[in-house]
Amino acid sequence: MQSINIWPQEPSIQGEKVKTGFIFEKTQDRRTIWYEIPIEFSSALSKWCDSYVLAALFEAMNTSADLVIHGAVSPSLIDNLREFQIIWNAWFPKLYSPVEIIPDNELERSMPKHSNQLLAFSGGLDSCYAAWKFTRSDNIHLPYSSLTGLIINGYEFPPKYEDTFNRAVDKARIILDSVGMKLIPITTNLRTINQFQDNAGGAFLASCLMLFQEEFVSGLISSSYPYSHLVLPYGSNPLTDRMMSSQTFSIIHGGAEATRIEKIAQIAEWPEAMQYMRVCLGREPSKRDNNCCRCEKCVRNILEFRALGFGLPPSFEKDINIWQIIKLKYSYYTQLGNSYEDILTAIDTNHIHAAWVLALKFTVIKNRARINLERISWLNSLLRKIKNRLRIRRDFNA
Repeated sequence: MQSINIWPQEPSIQGEKVKTGFIFEKTQDRRTIWYEIPIEFSSALSKWCDSYVLAALFEAMNTSADLVIHGAVSPSLIDNLREFQIIWNAWFPKLYSPVEIIPDNELERSMPKHSNQLLAFSGGLDSCYAAWKFTRSDNIHLPYSSLTGLIINGYEFPPKYEDTFNRAVDKARIILDSVGMKLIPITTNLRTINQFQDNAGGAFLASCLMLFQEEFVSGLISSSYPYSHLVLPYGSNPLTDRMMSSQTFSIIHGGAEATRIEKIAQIAEWPEAMQYMRVCLGREPSKRDNNCCRCEKCVRNILEFRALGFGLPPSFEKDINIWQIIKLKYSYYTQLGNSYEDILTAIDTNHIHAAWVLALKFTVIKNRARINLERISWLNSLLRKIKNRLRIRRDFNA
């Protein structure tokens, strides 16, 4: 059986930044995976290799290669990842196989003196809700003394777009400053490992969070889907996220108790979030520090605010029109349940009557019918053949 070797590298200071990481080595593939943070947060960096195990695990499972770690790994993390691998193998038996994690040293870390929590903070709705919920709590029932945000360059857009990332950091910092939270920016090239990125999304975030074990005891990943419309399998979910924990650092999946509509209702009176919230994934990566107001995700967020009777948030520079609503196209039933059907329910609850509501009802019916047709494999195959024949005939007669 082949193996992947992970060689941890000593942190190096480069100006006002600290760079740490590991050498990823598999057969003829040898590359450096790095994480770069401001030097002021260097004391939080862990000497353990737990973070690196999570970084490479999906690639190992995908290629049936044991992970050989040339450093210390928490045995409790290895134990939890056995169950983690069994689940992903059950979901994708042809894609992932359980592998062995073989460290040079199995050693449990001592518990940090602080009880601080780290939040993966993109500046979007889910992470804003998590920050708002924590800071508005009386903290009586929370075992964490403080919450700090971690914004990641290299997740939504490539690390080379440094200026775009810096603008996104500025907006995220304004949001968190308003509720007394600090923000740590991190840049990484972790996505250069050839793994299935959607499935590995939770592990990517957990790897970045676990890098800071010296001053934090847990990392919070904000839920994309509520319990009422839970999506499995999905890269980050309440079942497998917690299995990326060790005895001294917990990965927590938070916010699944609320739908998107409920989250908006909670944070709608937070001026800084309304001004600087960033949800867009429709623009080219170099422009994703702003909302395009045209992609499906932007349109959906604007509709959610409308359904609650709110005006257009300042974070969206342009409003949408009926034609944009009619043209909406989405591919999965999860978008129906978690978003559009919830929007329609909120519209009915708030007794909203307008032309755009009729347009939305039309597009929901249209997309539901299209998705149902596409799920019928033989009919989908027939439609493709007819479409190809018409295209060939058109091209031939042109």
